[in-house]
Amino acid sequence: MKPWFEREAKVIKFPEPEKKVVQMPNVASYPDFITGVSDLKARMGKGEISQDSHDKLYTDLIHRFMKKESFETPWFLREAPETQPTDLKTLAKQISTLPADTDPRIIDKIVTAIEMARSDKPGKNKGSRKDSYTRIKDPLKQVGELDADMAKSYRYVAKQMLGNNLTSDEIFKQIIPAIQQDKCINLEELTSLRSNLSKIIPTYGLSRQTAFFYTDLLMTQPGQGVGPGEVLFSVFSQSIRKGGKGDLTLKSGKGIEVKGADEASGKGAGRMRDADLEKVRNPAYAKLAADVLKKFPTDKATGIGLGSAGIMGLMKKFPKQRNYLIDRTIKLFDALFPQGGYSKEFKQALEADDVKNAHYYYGLSNMQQYHIVKASGGQDQAYLFVDTANSPATTTYIDSFADGLAGLKKGVLKMKIAGSPYIVAKVGREKEAYPKVSLYPAK
Repeated sequence: MKPWFEREAKVIKFPEPEKKVVQMPNVASYPDFITGVSDLKARMGKGEISQDSHDKLYTDLIHRFMKKESFETPWFLREAPETQPTDLKTLAKQISTLPADTDPRIIDKIVTAIEMARSDKPGKNKGSRKDSYTRIKDPLKQVGELDADMAKSYRYVAKQMLGNNLTSDEIFKQIIPAIQQDKCINLEELTSLRSNLSKIIPTYGLSRQTAFFYTDLLMTQPGQGVGPGEVLFSVFSQSIRKGGKGDLTLKSGKGIEVKGADEASGKGAGRMRDADLEKVRNPAYAKLAADVLKKFPTDKATGIGLGSAGIMGLMKKFPKQRNYLIDRTIKLFDALFPQGGYSKEFKQALEADDVKNAHYYYGLSNMQQYHIVKASGGQDQAYLFVDTANSPATTTYIDSFADGLAGLKKGVLKMKIAGSPYIVAKVGREKEAYPKVSLYPAK
């Protein structure tokens, strides 16, 4: 007797698979690297594996033979019965049969290993990773005699070159000569309104590994308050030094403040804030903030923001307290930016419930106050906004606050404020009252 679901419904036959499942190759089964490369190429040519599968397996194959490589006992010595000079000749011949698109990094490692095997004293420094590090480190150290920033970082740079798997040609024929000749950083590109890392550093695009290498150095931030690019640009250019009148200082004496930027979300942007800026904050700020927090307590650890989820939202929620909130917000604003010139515009935005303009004039006043503090030595600072969210990382350069202001008024530049600044900050969280601000060219 048939079950009810067969009696009451039409039974559809389970579909047959259109194609047979091909078993993926196991890279652990290949006797040597060259056999593995040839097999993967053949399988992709027959359509048994896709380009993505080929690339993944090829990477696994590289890792099997090279990732845990020891130059003292390389794979061809470990796996061969008795390696004699004739075996090295055979190996060299096999290498010559590798596909033309074989990663040069693989060839570079194998050649280095062969050189080690031919050494009169195998197992010593020649051909070893230690020797490779020394070969890279020494010329960088010599550059350090002319560049104090390189003198502090040459060891780190050498290790990064090895760690990012740069080839000998990339290191010794391209990058180190560019550093020695002070041609590694294109200052014209660095100080143009809009640029990116591939234009600023001519050797950036040599390979994916060189791109990773420079991006790693761009992101190096060894201490608090160190922005992206400070280490990279100062170490790789004898014409730029770290510190001085700005985060970076050009030979001309021009100081550049380097700030993070994230045009998409704003989350990676840097704050226009430091100890000098906080010194000019009016002491009345603390009492004003405490007064607002007492009247409008919040569970948020930081305090009360400016936008629709903060002060401007409270103005709508408690219309009878509207005048009080506007009055206190203006006073808090003036306490944060006592030398600012946009208090009138900020007040107008509050009264008009214009969140966008309230944020804009808040950010502009922050930047203006920062500019006044930093320019107190007599020379205006330039600003470099570095957006590492892009690949390659993009830069926006303005020669001064006045330059940036003019660009904003003409519509050449746009301002990005990350989130909503906590204008009413709790005790100990006053730094959050200064927003993350970045500028970038209008599209």
